[in-house]
Formats: sequence, structure tokens, C-alpha cells
Amino acid sequence: MIKIRMAVLGLVLVSLACSKSETPAPEKAGNSAPETKVAAGGYELDSAETDVSFMIVSNSAGPITARFPKGVSGSLDASGKGTVSIQLDTMYSLDQNNLENPLRDANVIEAFFGVRPSAILPEPVDKAWEALAGKIERSVATARFEISEATGLDTATGNLTGNLVIWNKISVPLTFAVNVTRADNRVELTSTAPVAFDLIEVLGADLRKLTFDTMLAAGCAHQPGIQNKVEISLNKVVMNAK
Repeated sequence: MIKIRMAVLGLVLVSLACSKSETPAPEKAGNSAPETKVAAGGYELDSAETDVSFMIVSNSAGPITARFPKGVSGSLDASGKGTVSIQLDTMYSLDQNNLENPLRDANVIEAFFGVRPSAILPEPVDKAWEALAGKIERSVATARFEISEATGLDTATGNLTGNLVIWNKISVPLTFAVNVTRADNRVELTSTAPVAFDLIEVLGADLRKLTFDTMLAAGCAHQPGIQNKVEISLNKVVMNAK
């Protein structure tokens, strides 16, 4: 799981599915790839060398890109299935001028994901989260990409297909088309293009508003100031054969 480019996963995750029963159709962005020959023992993701990000647009700050340095971990088994976890509280973001804003990052992590080291949220944010009770889980420090199929890892191009899960509740089907580079027991993947989803389609209008009300409570932008398109990029995913 894994440019989560932001204005949240949020976003954020981002600043990076739900009480709504329907889920959007998987992104049609995959390569036509043959069945892969995964290493007999599978692969372990190298957190130190892996870089994933998401981008979301703020009408005031422009595109904001969130990254998770050393916050991505996971593995892939011999069948091509696995889970990649993203530690949301490792998030930092850059605006269109490549400037950091640690306060904004802290607001996103605390307000949008309900995660704080002390587990005690600021009172306005805590109050805003009351409206989300039973809809999504607060204080979920990780998002995950549950990989159901990996193809073409022994060729030049392949696909990673699965579901991005946030708040332990929202599940977004995604397919990443990837370029594949191999060297000895190491495999490096980069997405050929960002994979996008729309927050309104994933959350529904009511839940989308409630989740961003937490951001407003933390002093972040008003609802119209944050666009709904989220783009996720696998800038570099490094896996080592077990």
C-alpha cells in the first residue's frame, strides 16, 4: 500500500471504504502481463529503500504530496499474495514549492486519522470524531494494501492488484501497473503512472464531509478547499527474495 500524492490519506495518505456498501470498480490501469514466477520463499519489502506517496490538491496550497519515510513494510508470498502496511504517523508532506509544513502534517495525522502519540486528541477534534462513531475507526495508525495478485514480476512490466484499506473500514480496489527491474535476489517496482480514486465515490458525500470536519476542527482548510481526487504512486518499491 503504497505519491498516497495529498490535502489528507490523509491523506494522506496525505496527507495518505466504509459504511457505504458499494465500492468503485478497480482502476483500469494495469499492464497485460503473464503469470509471474515469484521467488520460492516470496519477498520481503525493504522499508529503508521503498518510497510511496499520495497527492491531493488544496485550492489554497496547490498539490500536496505526502510520503512515509521508512514507514512502509510488508511481504509477498510465493503465490503472489501479500500485505503492505503504511505507518500513517510517519507521514510528511511537501507543497508545490517543495516546502514542508510540520503543523499541517500533525493536523492531518491527528484529525483525519485520529492518531496521536498520547492517544488523546485535542478537544475540538475529539468532538468532531464523535459523529464518526460506528462509521469508521479512530486511532488506526496503519493503512494497508492487501495484494490479491502480483503478475509479471519476472518480466519488464507487471501488475499489483488488491485493496487499499484505511480506518480498518474503507476498502478501495486498485491495480498498479509497474515497471520491474531485477538484480540477483532483488526486485524493484515503480508504478508507470499514479493510480487515482475519488473520495466522494469511495466515502459517499455524507461520510466525506464528516471525515473532513475533523480537519476543520483542527484548524485546517474548509471543505471546498480540498479536492476529492487522490493519486497514489509507487515511486520505488524494493523487495528482497526470502
